[in-house]
Amino acid sequence: MVYTAAQQTAFFTSAAQMGLSDRTRDQLDIEGITDVAYLSEWTDDQWDDFATNCRMPSQIPDPANAANLIHQQPFVVPVRSLKRLKIASKMVRYYEQTDRALSAANMQWTTVILNFDMQDMALKEAIKKDSPAIPKLRKNGTVTKWAPSFVIAISQHYVTRKASIDYLLRDDPVVPAAAPPLAPGMPHSVEGGSIQADMKARLTHAHALFQMDNDMLFLLLDEAV
Repeated sequence: MVYTAAQQTAFFTSAAQMGLSDRTRDQLDIEGITDVAYLSEWTDDQWDDFATNCRMPSQIPDPANAANLIHQQPFVVPVRSLKRLKIASKMVRYYEQTDRALSAANMQWTTVILNFDMQDMALKEAIKKDSPAIPKLRKNGTVTKWAPSFVIAISQHYVTRKASIDYLLRDDPVVPAAAPPLAPGMPHSVEGGSIQADMKARLTHAHALFQMDNDMLFLLLDEAV
């Protein structure tokens, strides 16, 4: 379901969502974030810049005398709101990567986005760890015995989009047009069970970073054989 104008406003201003004041929401609109979908354009650094600019906004013409400039009141960006906006931005990028439409239902802070944040933080910790050694295909070994251990090992090797590199080994590289339904209150599908599994199933092979990932897989195969 496409966002309505009222749902867009509620996402940014409701205390249960991003919690911005109407005035700060208007300023965010001026900065170009007019739609929930546009959140994907800003990283944490851009959100920090926005918060800084809100604390020290530019001068504006004096309504009583346009020839003079006057200081504006700062735009309030609560720390809680800033944190939520950063996480929501990552969430929107994840939905873009897995080709899933945004809706008011799948962008709820208290359920879906919080669950995404927990999984995303766990995935970050997994990425920080040393990747397991790649099993070698020995002269006296067989491909059928070696292949499963190779797939398990590369499932813990991560690429640029936070996905495990085994997304390249899908039986069908074409992503189905219709995304499977999300689990209740979750950012992932029922059949996937996690954001990592959904990325493995739905990351496109037509992305600009695909060739880089494919090159890495080739190097891992070369190391194994």
